[in-house]
Amino acid sequence: MKTWCSLYRVLASMKLCIPNHDPSLAIRKEGVAGRTETWREVRLSGWSKGRYGAGFGGLACIIAVAWDTQFSPVDSRTLTPGQVVTSDSGMAFAIQRTKTSEAAFGILSKRTKSLVELYVA
Repeated sequence: MKTWCSLYRVLASMKLCIPNHDPSLAIRKEGVAGRTETWREVRLSGWSKGRYGAGFGGLACIIAVAWDTQFSPVDSRTLTPGQVVTSDSGMAFAIQRTKTSEAAFGILSKRTKSLVELYVA
């Protein structure tokens, strides 16, 4: 549509068509409805526990880590034990973002830390 409108303006300036009578203006593009769903940690922790109980421990860890760190799915899936940073107060991941190659640091909650430790052990 944008290309047609630009082309029509050029054609009108060259007097090859009637100015200000662009037929594409009669077509209305409807936008996609915005997202309205919200997520709560309680619901997500239930999903994570359910996946772990069903034998999908890796998926449970990815869900929990992605929630805590806000890493993209690909960044969450490609985490390794070498990227773990631990201290007395908790656990975190120091990574290079896959898409942008920017450094990122994601801190885990106590619940996610215990889940990851249980899965890796």
